Amino acid sequence: MKKLSYPVAFAAASVMETMAGLSRDGREPRLTKAMVGMLGRSQTLDIRAAQHELGYSPRVSVAAGLDAFAKWWRNEHGK
Repeated sequence: MKKLSYPVAFAAASVMETMAGLSRDGREPRLTKAMVGMLGRSQTLDIRAAQHELGYSPRVSVAAGLDAFAKWWRNEHGK
């Protein structure tokens, strides 16, 4: 797979979205600006403010949540 810079990928997604919008076949674009935004930037989130200001405490750890999701995915998709 060839790597693209963020600006090139975003421009390509813009073109693909426009072409999909003009198309009458109803297919979604292979690449969207939302996809580029999600995949092209760090998605690390920090809950420290919620913990400090709201007293938030997660009921499930990240590791346990990922494990549960993986089990669910395998059950739903048979892999």
